[in-house]
Amino acid sequence: MIEVRGDFLTVKWLDPMIKWDEFTRLRKAVREGKGPTLVFGLSESQKNHAVSSLLYPLDRQCLYITHSDTQAKKIYEDFGFYLGDRVMYLPPRDIVFYDVAAHSTQLSGQRLKVLESLVLGKQHLVVASIEALLCIQTPPSVFKEGLINIEVGQVIAMEELARKLTEMGYERVPNVEGPGQFSVRGGILDVYPMTQDDPCRMEFFGDEVDSIRHFDLLSQRSTDKLASLSISPARELVL
Repeated sequence: MIEVRGDFLTVKWLDPMIKWDEFTRLRKAVREGKGPTLVFGLSESQKNHAVSSLLYPLDRQCLYITHSDTQAKKIYEDFGFYLGDRVMYLPPRDIVFYDVAAHSTQLSGQRLKVLESLVLGKQHLVVASIEALLCIQTPPSVFKEGLINIEVGQVIAMEELARKLTEMGYERVPNVEGPGQFSVRGGILDVYPMTQDDPCRMEFFGDEVDSIRHFDLLSQRSTDKLASLSISPARELVL
């Protein structure tokens, strides 16, 4: 249930808070950036309710930092109840101290989704542990320059696009089997962006992008059509 009350666009879970004068003053102070604010005497669930109420409607980028990754996951789930898909979880970087033939790209993909959202200016609440933040990151301007945007009808040489994908950390393979890979066969370029759930297939007519579609990895059949495709770097540190 959503309703307009005064200067609040409210949902049902916010209703008890806006009846509380102290909360209204606190919310105004926080949203206007009037210095550090201390709130105490709340349980964990009450803290998440209070923070969600302070931030709703989410009209800016916000970062919530907690002491451990386990706690970050719990808080992310609580915020998801109040703020829906506007909440993102930033996991710690997967650090490997020895050579491996293959490793999971799931954590890298999750982190890259958050970074992509931030550099594109999307208004999300990011929940992270201190460990997840204590990593050297590519400057936002450099990461943003690494994003590739492709549209149907765009003119770009396939080999030029393949070169850009390689520079962004994608692996060129005979057939795409997982995130972070791409392949070129005739007039078709397949790529599995790190921040998307499905791989994409671009068909070229000369140097013009004729079509863009998602496709199924197992059957190799094309599914839904796309008007455009955004491809983020395949690694956090863009060289």
